[in-house]
Amino acid sequence: MEISASLVLCLVFATTQAAEWSYSGDKGPANWDKVSKDCGGVKQSPINIVTSEATMDSSLGSIRMTDSYSSKPTGLWSIDNNGHSVGVTVATGDYKLSQGGLGATYQLYGFHFHWGSANWQGSEHTINGKKYPLEIHYVHFNSKYGDVGTAINKTDGLAVLGFFFDIDSTDNLALQPVVDKLTEVVNAKEKVDMAPMNLMDLMGGDADDLDDFYRYSGSLTTPGCYESVTWTVFDKVLKVSNSQMAKFRSLKDIDSNAMVDNFRPTLPLHGRTVYTSKSGNSASTRSLSGFAIITSLTIVFTKIFS
Repeated sequence: MEISASLVLCLVFATTQAAEWSYSGDKGPANWDKVSKDCGGVKQSPINIVTSEATMDSSLGSIRMTDSYSSKPTGLWSIDNNGHSVGVTVATGDYKLSQGGLGATYQLYGFHFHWGSANWQGSEHTINGKKYPLEIHYVHFNSKYGDVGTAINKTDGLAVLGFFFDIDSTDNLALQPVVDKLTEVVNAKEKVDMAPMNLMDLMGGDADDLDDFYRYSGSLTTPGCYESVTWTVFDKVLKVSNSQMAKFRSLKDIDSNAMVDNFRPTLPLHGRTVYTSKSGNSASTRSLSGFAIITSLTIVFTKIFS
């Protein structure tokens, strides 16, 4: 079945009519399977990543990104408020992912955000139950399918990179080009051009910092919830200020209400394995190791001086 460009936007960036689904009430996530049967599947996203239960896979290696991620291409991108989220369509630049256990080459289509009404929630994925105020998803399609519309319902069709943001006292300058454009897309269905950005800066500025990630097989997090996504959720947490979060929270949804809490709750693994590229060097592991060392030293000194 041919998938139109508008339907692609519906599925990737959740651009559907208010009558079909929402993030709350009778049309909320618990009833999305009435909109799309795939939403009731057993490989759904997002999930809660329990770090102690993730399986180390040294074969994952590093994800290779083309040079475009570190440059600022010419031309124009676009940013739009689709009534459920705000997303950027990347129209210029040779943005491709490979290696890192992906098994194929994936082309960047665009990126979008999920956020909360308060700083203690907003992210779709969680780490050991911890929620973050903002999460960004970079949606890529498998290059062998030629376009995102063809790839979107294939089991190996999509690769999505997810990053968390936590609150900082200063603005994230790499995020600011998006924040500056939010005032132009306050209302649903508004769309404007924007200048291309340096995406590596937006990802934290250093490709070497992107070797620690979690990997699992999942789905789109909005209807139609196709189970076509290879998810990569990074260990690195980026920063966002309260004033920048306020700009996201000033957006209006498709019913002209405040667009907040546009995240799907976490879903069961149903036997899936979450893999990690990390070799015991994550912040959480370091903290645990440090605690273990302190505990051991305490026991030793207690025995010596008791």
